[in-house]
Amino acid sequence: MKEGKPLWGIVGLAIVIVAVIVAVVVAIRHDRPSQLPQGEAEITLETNGGVPYEWVYKIEDDSIVSHVGLKTKALDSNEGGVVEETHTFRALKEGETNIVFDYKDFVDEGEMSLKENIYRAKVDKNLNLTIELISSEPMN
Repeated sequence: MKEGKPLWGIVGLAIVIVAVIVAVVVAIRHDRPSQLPQGEAEITLETNGGVPYEWVYKIEDDSIVSHVGLKTKALDSNEGGVVEETHTFRALKEGETNIVFDYKDFVDEGEMSLKENIYRAKVDKNLNLTIELISSEPMN
């Protein structure tokens, strides 16, 4: 009987090691943001659902990057609750440009800008795209 006990100890240790590895991999995948294809990056903004406010973007040099997608996700199920907008951009060629987002009110007094976010988009020679916020100002 003593001959079988060391084998069970090794099997038990192997099971514990595999369980720890699986737990670590699951935790890492859960914390990591969604993987985008090379050359793409996202900008995430919040707005109010059901309210006449809208983020409007302008790419200063659209030969460098292009807007390729928009996903929305309700963060609050109440009417007029917070909605998250995720805009996806794709690198087209090496260079730098600004992406300007204006938060506009389309009802009160016609069209009025409430906030402006300016992002710097940088594309390297391998078409890797990075986007960073360089300015966020309320408009008066």
